[in-house]
Amino acid sequence: MNWKFYIPSEWKPDERQTWEDVWLLPDDETYHGESIWLTIDSLTSAVEYLSEEQIQSPEVQAGDFHIDGTDMLVGVKDFSREEILHWTTVWLSESGLPVTELVEGRFEEFQGTNDEARAIAQAQEKLEKEGAIELDGAT
Repeated sequence: MNWKFYIPSEWKPDERQTWEDVWLLPDDETYHGESIWLTIDSLTSAVEYLSEEQIQSPEVQAGDFHIDGTDMLVGVKDFSREEILHWTTVWLSESGLPVTELVEGRFEEFQGTNDEARAIAQAQEKLEKEGAIELDGAT
């Protein structure tokens, strides 16, 4: 099964991040439900909310991962965009959701499908009304 993905933050070429949100929808025009809001953290970002003991736990060794619902902790320092997509595929597979390919989607396809997408759309709408931004259709 193909999955559409959308990363709500912009990535510069060759940039690396310590965590990322990824939204997922089945690549199926008949599906009109909620999207999955997946958060993938590296050990670097996990330092902010895990104790030193939890970080040193044998549960997540270098290159390993731990899944807790739609949160995934990966035993790496940081990620490239391609690596985030790799871990997204791992999460789908480990969650029992068959995945053949990830296909990049547009914000409009995800608008209103999860709490973060709804909040972003509300903020954009408010800023547009206030004249603070002009959307060029390339969200």
